[in-house]
Amino acid sequence: MDVSTGLKTEAYRYQMVRRRLLAFWPETDAETLADSLEGITDLHEMIAAVIRSALVDEALQAGLRTRLEDMRKRLSRLEERGAKKRQLALGAMCEVGLKKLEQPGLHRLHAGWAALADRGLGRPDSGSLLGASAAQARSTGASRRLEARQGSRRRPARQL
Repeated sequence: MDVSTGLKTEAYRYQMVRRRLLAFWPETDAETLADSLEGITDLHEMIAAVIRSALVDEALQAGLRTRLEDMRKRLSRLEERGAKKRQLALGAMCEVGLKKLEQPGLHRLHAGWAALADRGLGRPDSGSLLGASAAQARSTGASRRLEARQGSRRRPARQL
């Protein structure tokens, strides 16, 4: 039986007992009647239990709300830190004229992305800048086609 049904049943029982007591002792004062009903029924305890449970739920809500706010702030800090680290890496590559970076766990990083980022033409995402091994999971055919296009664009510049 859920709380709502139990509370309704006990309230009904309380009303029934109240009517019977008043039918037998119509001269009973309100205080005596209330004390008698409190001793005979469980309604007061049930209401108190529901209120305690509501207070616990409200405390949990407040705690979760605070925790969510903290986690959102942490997420924001992590996003900013990741972007700053990417910009540092790009800046270092551009400064020394490094066009490619091949390291285990990373796919190729091209310095041309720094120019795009500096001009505000696009923010490099994790798949295009210092991406982890997820970028390596792309099909080899797509990677080879991309490298072939990039290579064909560079060849005329080298011939000149």
